[in-house]
Amino acid sequence: ACSQSTHSAVIVGFSVIKSAAAATSKLPLNLLSVVDAGGETNGCGDPGTSALVSSIIVTGDDTPVGCGDDTLWTRFVKSDGTAKEKLEEEEEYEDLPNPQQLGPNTMTEMVASFGVAPVWRDETRVKIAIRTIKPDSTKYKTYEQEDTKKPIAISMLNNGNVAMIHEESQKVGIYKLKDNGEVTMVSDVKLNDGDMPLKTVKKMIYDPAANALFIAGNVSGGKRGLARVDVGNGDGKLAWVKSVNAKVGTPALHLRRKSLKTEATEVLLLSRSFYARVDASDGSEKFVETADDGEYLSWLPEGVTPRAAYDPIRDVIYTTGDTRLREHNIKTGSVVAEEEFYLDPPSSWDIRIKDNNPMTDLSKYPPFCGPGPYPDHPKVKDNKWKGIDDEDDCQRNENDCPYDTRNEDCSDSDNICCVNNDCCILDSWGFFNNWRRVPSNDFPDGADAKAVYVTADGRINVVIVFSGYVLDEDDYYQTSVATFEYTGSSDNNGDSGDDDDDDDDEDTNKCIDMKSKSKCREMVTSTGCYWSRTKGCIKANKCSKIKNNKSACLKSTAHGECVYLMKKEGKYVCNDRAKSCIAKTKAAC
Repeated sequence: ACSQSTHSAVIVGFSVIKSAAAATSKLPLNLLSVVDAGGETNGCGDPGTSALVSSIIVTGDDTPVGCGDDTLWTRFVKSDGTAKEKLEEEEEYEDLPNPQQLGPNTMTEMVASFGVAPVWRDETRVKIAIRTIKPDSTKYKTYEQEDTKKPIAISMLNNGNVAMIHEESQKVGIYKLKDNGEVTMVSDVKLNDGDMPLKTVKKMIYDPAANALFIAGNVSGGKRGLARVDVGNGDGKLAWVKSVNAKVGTPALHLRRKSLKTEATEVLLLSRSFYARVDASDGSEKFVETADDGEYLSWLPEGVTPRAAYDPIRDVIYTTGDTRLREHNIKTGSVVAEEEFYLDPPSSWDIRIKDNNPMTDLSKYPPFCGPGPYPDHPKVKDNKWKGIDDEDDCQRNENDCPYDTRNEDCSDSDNICCVNNDCCILDSWGFFNNWRRVPSNDFPDGADAKAVYVTADGRINVVIVFSGYVLDEDDYYQTSVATFEYTGSSDNNGDSGDDDDDDDDEDTNKCIDMKSKSKCREMVTSTGCYWSRTKGCIKANKCSKIKNNKSACLKSTAHGECVYLMKKEGKYVCNDRAKSCIAKTKAAC
């Protein structure tokens, strides 16, 4: 059966179309390595954030049992499966807050971060700890300042200064980091070019090759907006503020460029509610797709805020979340291929990410108890366990379920009982108390992909956090970096956005050249053609506009999968008298 999908508005120039999720294929990947970067074994620590320079920087903090003072840890992981020795710094949270955001510079390899803590006895101010670090650093450089507003994003500039945006702000601050640990303001760039002020800033990204900042926020009329600030000699100058035709969503920003060290041609804005491509030089809008208010884009899974990366080698976008990795078409965002890398990985992989999950594997407990049947229960098959996590059965049926007596060759645990000579049950509370790691119920086996990065060698790296709690104790987490090799062909045409819409322009010209309705409808293009009474032959913006030409319908590819059907009893059905073109997602095949 064909199910109805969520549709969303797509705006290219002045045309509005509806898009539907298309069929996807398997993402051609091979898992090369899984590196455990750091974590918390039993305490109140939390995984931190991550970023990409030449390698991937991963952060977090851990505490001793009982949740004492934090220890901040940082590790650089390379795509060859090696990692630099973990850098640790003990601290008290109130004096030196942990990083909350990272601002990487792919040219200088320097990473800036900030952490925020309240100022004691002054609720109107916050303490900001700014740190800088490089892959070859042996310690952090730390700078401190106080402010009335919390920063929400930071960027490391080429000249060693940093740029920050703050909550409820309409400007970008550029700051000098002094050798004595002080922070002084260089300039305060207002994001207002007259008619189009950026009212509330949300996100920021730095293009070191262009020495330019891009800041996303809101503009008048409830629309989203994007500003460009040219840093220049260090003081910064507003180049432009442009609106983006979307009213819902806080997008992450990504740069479309030929490599990590070349100037971006487009800024990609991606939230769960809209996807937009904006020209990096002048702010002109090249593509926007929006979902209905409060809904998700049709090609994103519900409940997952997209964690994304742009791949300059293959000119695609990757998103991840839970335990899946998806490849997206750069032009429209639609999913091209995907892979479940944890629960059901390809059998050809030599290693498994599951092997790095620190959760307690119940299938391994209790230990094996010899080659023969259990001494007091000969009918119970060797090593057969059922209800291994259901201690209630042992407690509820104490008389009918005596604890098994073991000999010296068997487990030394007495937390085992057998029921009706049929199965054995482990009293998990007594056996596992204070050491079993129970995975979080929010994700499969407590595994959640937090970020994805594409390194200069084309390898795809996913940051995965395994988390949960220790039975009758505190929490645990482990941050790992899984590195994948792309085994398919790379189809990047090398322009990284310069001539992105040539195919669409060619289709438009083919349609315009048709001067009669019959010739218009017969024309086979990737979009199909539509005869308008006022405009003549124009490019079709959805399957149903291709009308009643079977060849033109089935050979169109721009609107998902189009099928040739007949409308019957209020729905489109497959039969021998089919005569209409329609999106397959609307059909009752």
